[in-house]
Amino acid sequence: FEIIIPALVLGAVSSLHCIGMCGPLAMALPLKEKNAPRFTGALLYNLGRMTTYAVFGFIFGLIGRSFAWFGWQQKISITLGVIILVSLVLPRILDNQNMITKWNNRVMTTLRGKLGQLLFNGNPASLYAIGLLNGLLPCSMVYLALAGSVATGSAVSGAMFMALFGAGTLPAMWAVSVFGGMMKQ
Repeated sequence: FEIIIPALVLGAVSSLHCIGMCGPLAMALPLKEKNAPRFTGALLYNLGRMTTYAVFGFIFGLIGRSFAWFGWQQKISITLGVIILVSLVLPRILDNQNMITKWNNRVMTTLRGKLGQLLFNGNPASLYAIGLLNGLLPCSMVYLALAGSVATGSAVSGAMFMALFGAGTLPAMWAVSVFGGMMKQ
């Protein structure tokens, strides 16, 4: 239970970042009343994001459990913190044109293509799928939350941490999805 408040607070604090980075995608959702009410469609999209976060939290919590077995958890937590800080302070170091960057570009191009296809559909299943795919987009706040799920040292706790992180972002992202699409250009 000690993970509930930190995960929700991290999600709530991250909401401004989420609005800035994923807000345009959330406002572009095909929330048409004929397929699903705006409220429900926006909720499905956000549940998709939260599902992806929880799956990643499960995996990273399992990794944290493995590190705990070997007594490496504290060292890994410190290393992850340093990596996050370095990636924020010195992004050029991580942005070299190497194999990882080229692979990442291909993955992101494929992901954008799938998102584009789903945005034209508008049925409830596609709204959920858009959320699932949105959860795969690179995000520094999600990376920070994943470090928290590693620190839980448990697959179930890691999944809960990430689901609660997503729940912390839910009010802001749901509001952007529902009301942002109503705004006129």
